[in-house]
Amino acid sequence: MKKLLLFYLLVAGPVAASGQIIGRPIKTYTSRLGTTVHAGDTLFFTHGQREDGSFKYASIPRQVMATESSLPSTWNGRKAVVKEIREIPYKTGSVYTVVFKSGMLNAVIDFNSAEETGEIRTANNQKKATPATTGGVADELIKLRALLDNGTLTQAEFDAQKAKLLAR
Repeated sequence: MKKLLLFYLLVAGPVAASGQIIGRPIKTYTSRLGTTVHAGDTLFFTHGQREDGSFKYASIPRQVMATESSLPSTWNGRKAVVKEIREIPYKTGSVYTVVFKSGMLNAVIDFNSAEETGEIRTANNQKKATPATTGGVADELIKLRALLDNGTLTQAEFDAQKAKLLAR
């Protein structure tokens, strides 16, 4: 029993606590929509894609917690700084994961999927994302308001987009 406890304290404990994320670190990544992202960039969380508002493509992975945990709806409208980018090779091709801090833990985001569905934006976005679900004008106004609140949009940009939505 003492040996097992000693092993955990010296080896397993520090590895688990550090929250290791799998994959090979890379310096920059250009998404399918043409956005270039690197460590130090800011991610803007717009609106989670799940019914309860939680995020479908952002989570605290199994390597950090006992089970994978989606970021909750409380992340709507928040910002996070990119800690690193990791390439995870699969048989069907590589997946590129962006690592950021969620409180004291490392969290990850499937950058392509999150960007394409509108869950996140960055200052470098090249093309507009196409939301996976269209929830109507009210949902679009909520998303616009979150972008205004987190500084992604100016008041003038918000007003112009709002007018377009209401004119539909």
